[in-house]
Amino acid sequence: MKFLALSLVLFSQATFATVCTPTNLVTEPNSPFQKIPVYDQDGSNICYAYVTSQLLDYNLMKKGVQERTAHPLWLAMNHGKYAIKNVPNEKNRTMIGTGNVRRTIESLKTYPVCSFDAVDKSLAQMAKAAKTKDSEVVQFIETYTQKLGAIEEGRALAALEGREANLDDIDIIAMIKETKSDADMRWCSSNATWDALLPLLRNLHAVTTPEMVEKLLFQACQNKQFNLQAPKANLKIFGETDGIVTGQIAQVMDTIKAPVSVSYCAKALTQPNLQGITYRNPDGGKLQYANGCEHHESIIVGKKQVGNSCQLLLRNTWGSNFGTWTKGKKCLCKNRQTGAYLDDCNSTAHNNGQYTVEGCWIDEGVINRNAYQMTYLDPK
Repeated sequence: MKFLALSLVLFSQATFATVCTPTNLVTEPNSPFQKIPVYDQDGSNICYAYVTSQLLDYNLMKKGVQERTAHPLWLAMNHGKYAIKNVPNEKNRTMIGTGNVRRTIESLKTYPVCSFDAVDKSLAQMAKAAKTKDSEVVQFIETYTQKLGAIEEGRALAALEGREANLDDIDIIAMIKETKSDADMRWCSSNATWDALLPLLRNLHAVTTPEMVEKLLFQACQNKQFNLQAPKANLKIFGETDGIVTGQIAQVMDTIKAPVSVSYCAKALTQPNLQGITYRNPDGGKLQYANGCEHHESIIVGKKQVGNSCQLLLRNTWGSNFGTWTKGKKCLCKNRQTGAYLDDCNSTAHNNGQYTVEGCWIDEGVINRNAYQMTYLDPK
């Protein structure tokens, strides 16, 4: 109750001065982020699930849990199942690539999670069979699931209209081939052999969209599932403000002593002057976005004052490809061999073989113009 009361005090204030107390949750002693790696999200669209996984693991590890708990792909599947049953009018509700942190946390009240290791090992086996990377298997599953989602909607419509909708093996195999050559899959390895997964994939039409991954692709999870007691997720949509977005993020971080997730226009990382949010309601309701906003979700894990700007440390959510978004930025890098951190490392050190990028410092103006909501977990 004390935390909730403090939250109300924070968000009842008319203005927010950006108090930028230096914070770095990555380099702090015994940081959970020493056990939570930078994930190689690559071309996948389940950024909300990668963020949820990190927020959850940080929260639970602070409470004594020793290992990672919920795999991002499993959380995305849970979100998909929850949306199908609870968000009947939302477009693309059958796709695991459309979601948010709060709903993913809410889904944990209904659906269990599989052990992180079981999901991880299953992905590694599929990646080995297909001769590609884990992240590309996730992307392939996501794209294939999207196509199955459309089929599932078609079946439901046929049932309502009193007609039969059939899909035979020839159609399934054709859809797999279409997925392999899909223009949206252009970043996948050219030498990937997706036919190695054909025995599993060809039967996926027999079950609903999210369940197919559990029942067919992750058979090891059938006896390794458990209920996860997740903390409450709080969502704040930023209203019409004049530089207060960064102030709200900073105050919440100081209050909960934990990371927050931020939804923003990712294009701003390469176009810092972008005004991604073109209209905000004063009450934090309706928003309008610039063309090509490229909606994305990341976690903020630090802040510091640089001149007149409160810079926020946005953690890497692209894996090795994050370097292409960070040219000219100062970042927090990690030595691959020693594990030591190098702050304010410049572009020449980003992913150069000696260092990996943990995250980069983003100017408050970029955040103020392009962030439209944040989500954070109750610390208790």
